[in-house]
Amino acid sequence: MLSPQKLISSVFDIKLSLGISYGGSINDLWTNTTNYFVQATEKEANKHITVNGFCEFVFPVYRNFSLSVGAGYISKGLKGSRGIFAFPNTSIFTGDFVSTPEFHFQSFPVLFTAMWTYLVMLEARVYILGGIGYYFSKFNIFNHHITYNLQDPHSTLSYFPTNYRGSSNSIGYHGGAGFEIDIERNIFFFIESLYRRVDFKKFTNELGIDKESPVHAIIKEQLGESAAESTFLHYINWGGDEEWGDIYYSISNIILSEFIIRVGFRIGF
Repeated sequence: MLSPQKLISSVFDIKLSLGISYGGSINDLWTNTTNYFVQATEKEANKHITVNGFCEFVFPVYRNFSLSVGAGYISKGLKGSRGIFAFPNTSIFTGDFVSTPEFHFQSFPVLFTAMWTYLVMLEARVYILGGIGYYFSKFNIFNHHITYNLQDPHSTLSYFPTNYRGSSNSIGYHGGAGFEIDIERNIFFFIESLYRRVDFKKFTNELGIDKESPVHAIIKEQLGESAAESTFLHYINWGGDEEWGDIYYSISNIILSEFIIRVGFRIGF
């Protein structure tokens, strides 16, 4: 591996794979400017099946050792904590309302992987692999379920939900094992099982409203300093008593901790 003349190979493979993964979690928080409007929060099940697609270029270094570089696509649904909000005792309204943020998460990782192979039969091999990746990711709230338990829900819709779009980049690692079998000359079928871990901690965001819309300017002015980093959902109090305050939903980090099963083909050139 330390011999420079053997690190360059005229042979390379293209590795195409498609898979699913399971896992992931969100660390989030509901807050309110009056400190008493949030009645309770309940963690939802954050683990969801993820669709994965990858394309990699594999460069053999030795007979049983190779390096690869590639890119992929990850699409995932994430569900935040369920927030329960009760109206103050001084309100003419009774009951509460519930909101559960749901996110669409997309990531475009660039991966670097090392693989060691062991021949078990003439046309079959097992291998282990491991590496790192840099994940370019974006998030947006595509839906938030709001349910009411009120005497007159039409009179109490005074909280306007404002969505945010966000992005975050981070370094992650992956590792696992696989099995590969020859189909015909220079075409191989494989199946892999891997573990991936990526922790997104720093977010940039913007209002999920068209900037040309007059609503954007009004909301931006009313939010003021509250539109801080990692605020992904904001309920503005439009018509209720001002002492109720506004409601904020924020994310401190998103953890992509997943087990992956993927299958595909490796084509030699």
